[in-house]
Amino acid sequence: MNIRLAETTNPALSNQILVQIEIVGGKIHCYPRRADETLIYYCHDKNVPPEGRPCEVRWVVTGLQRDQYIQIEPKDPVGKAMFDPQPPFKVEFGFNSIRSGPPQQRAGKGKSLRWSYKITLYDPNALPPVLGWLDPDIIIKDWP
Repeated sequence: MNIRLAETTNPALSNQILVQIEIVGGKIHCYPRRADETLIYYCHDKNVPPEGRPCEVRWVVTGLQRDQYIQIEPKDPVGKAMFDPQPPFKVEFGFNSIRSGPPQQRAGKGKSLRWSYKITLYDPNALPPVLGWLDPDIIIKDWP
């Protein structure tokens, strides 16, 4: 019988949803990507995060080559104020993750907000320097 042992991880991940961004052959692959797959909560009391519920996004990036970076920014300028710190978020070669921080806007009871964003892959040594982009969404709801 084979038994797998638990691995040590960062306890702060308990209130984060992970979005994997993988760069393969100069193309971006992302999961989850659709709004109904990525859900976080606006928490009324920042000192008491809800147990087992994500309050922010952590984007994990793999496959960047030297000098490449990705930038994550809202598609709508109004969405710039959704998180603190404000986007754009940038992940450069040699680093592999960044977090959104908690949402700063409430959806309202029984409602949800859609935060549409753009992931852009840049290589300053290429012409043109933009290698590709994706347009995922996040849904934000109030908790409780």
